[in-house]
Amino acid sequence: YLLFLIFISTANANLTPIATLDGNDQMTMYAQRSSLFEIAYKMPNGMNHKMYHRMHGKLMHSIIVNKDLSHFAHVHPDFNMRNGGFSLNINGTSQDPDNQSLPNAIPWYGEYYLFTETMPHPHDGSEMKMRYTRHKIQVDGSRGAPAADLNWPDARTGVEYFYEQNGEEFKAILEYETYDFCDRWVPKFYLSIKKKLGDQYVAAQGFEKWLEMGGHGVLIEKSDRAFEEKRFQHLHAFLPIAAAGEFDYPFDAHIDELQSGQYKIWFQVKRENEVLTLPFAMSYQKPQNLPGSANKCK
Repeated sequence: YLLFLIFISTANANLTPIATLDGNDQMTMYAQRSSLFEIAYKMPNGMNHKMYHRMHGKLMHSIIVNKDLSHFAHVHPDFNMRNGGFSLNINGTSQDPDNQSLPNAIPWYGEYYLFTETMPHPHDGSEMKMRYTRHKIQVDGSRGAPAADLNWPDARTGVEYFYEQNGEEFKAILEYETYDFCDRWVPKFYLSIKKKLGDQYVAAQGFEKWLEMGGHGVLIEKSDRAFEEKRFQHLHAFLPIAAAGEFDYPFDAHIDELQSGQYKIWFQVKRENEVLTLPFAMSYQKPQNLPGSANKCK
């Protein structure tokens, strides 16, 4: 398997991402063993770009999932100021306390997707833009991945996920609404978290910011489309404001719509000093018409 890499940006188009795994572009490794992923953005002069904007507390975010979307890890590569390169010790250790899922980032056999997000400071004074790369990694070794999702319910009517924390029972509910935004439909996702109290559920309390936000969400498309075409979106929410225990995650892509289809969303919130990852398999239905949009867009 050769390195599979794409990148998207309109600013800093003269920066070229170069990535390796264990020093070469053969993206192969063994499950549960440490492997070093490295990536740098090359300038036309061959030197590595060294100026990056910190976003949500980090210079780079990385998401690792397996092909059937049954496994998820949100980790953060280290930055070497001297050479301008980022490195991620997959399945290894890190001094970053927010890399709690790094030791188990790739635990089983199979094909994995690795996404990176960073924001270089442009040298020409143009607007800063997020830069993305995505990579395929083929993993040998032990089997044992969890079963892939078979049910993809329409989240407009609510999808529930039950979990425990510190001996208490919780229920998380995913819902969404769509809004007519001039020439396109824009969804907003709602995550409500409730704690079981007796024979009923009440709004959970005690949430804290993590990575400078009240909540994070990663959305990835489940489809047979080519890897480079699959939707990847990182969503963010403030701490609950209008309703206790409810997080609002707007879909903030300003270029194209979210298309109807199946998606996996992993929400991450912090409660009582523990980062919780709440997975949801869902179907999204985009409305067919935009009544009145022609006048609104003038």
